[in-house]
Amino acid sequence: MIVKPTGTLEIDCYVDADFAGLYRRDPDSSPTSSKSRLGYIISLGGVPLVWKSQLQSEISLSTLESEYSVLSQSLRSVLPIRSMLFEVTIAVGISSAIRATIRARVFEDNNGAYLLATNQRITNRTKYYLVKWHHFWNAVRLGHIKVQKVSTEEQRVDFLTKGLVRTPFEHILKLNQGW
Repeated sequence: MIVKPTGTLEIDCYVDADFAGLYRRDPDSSPTSSKSRLGYIISLGGVPLVWKSQLQSEISLSTLESEYSVLSQSLRSVLPIRSMLFEVTIAVGISSAIRATIRARVFEDNNGAYLLATNQRITNRTKYYLVKWHHFWNAVRLGHIKVQKVSTEEQRVDFLTKGLVRTPFEHILKLNQGW
């Protein structure tokens, strides 16, 4: 694997979910046939640190719900990594000018999940998300985490959530690994 570090202290996280991706592929009687697959990659300075792909533990009722739950789950890892990075830079005596460049970005390709994470507006249809998945809102509001929109073509974790044909798969490999 060829990884090209950027030389920065940027934490980037790409998240994606495949809503009920096994529906009509697994038998209807299988409990996994209606579950969504989640995937995320967390990198520091362009080097992948954490990657995950698994079926979600519960059944999502919409694409928004499956995408938003993986966004929330990934931030349960990003926030401690960001805090630890600050603590380490202080402990080893890295200047405050360099510490000021530490930033965390999360890339989401689903419009609904992106809007809910950035606008932080609860409606009757989304109020139950508040209890389950909004733990990260304060970090977004304070600017510790920036949620950014990414196009589906540049979504680096599509291969963790679904099978891809050769051309998109090779494009994603190049984005993630440099080859």
